[in-house]
Amino acid sequence: NATTDPVKTAVLKKEFTIKKLAFDEKFNAVSQKYTNEVYKRLNDYIKAFGKEFHYGVILGSNGQGNVMYVDEKQDVTKELIKYINQQYSK
Repeated sequence: NATTDPVKTAVLKKEFTIKKLAFDEKFNAVSQKYTNEVYKRLNDYIKAFGKEFHYGVILGSNGQGNVMYVDEKQDVTKELIKYINQQYSK
């Protein structure tokens, strides 16, 4: 009986721990794979929506203001970097 045999109990606990770790690792890998696939598909849909309906920018709704889509014509990254570098060198 495992409940009265401390050696058997220890062996079973160790086996359980090993199997649980293996399960958790596999579950996390599969979960991450599907999450990545969902986000890729969602990002493709957002980009298509923005282009189809002629939006310049679509912001996320998570409260952090993440940019989910931006029309390339709206991208001012190069100009911003140039401006910041000019301000920094003053």
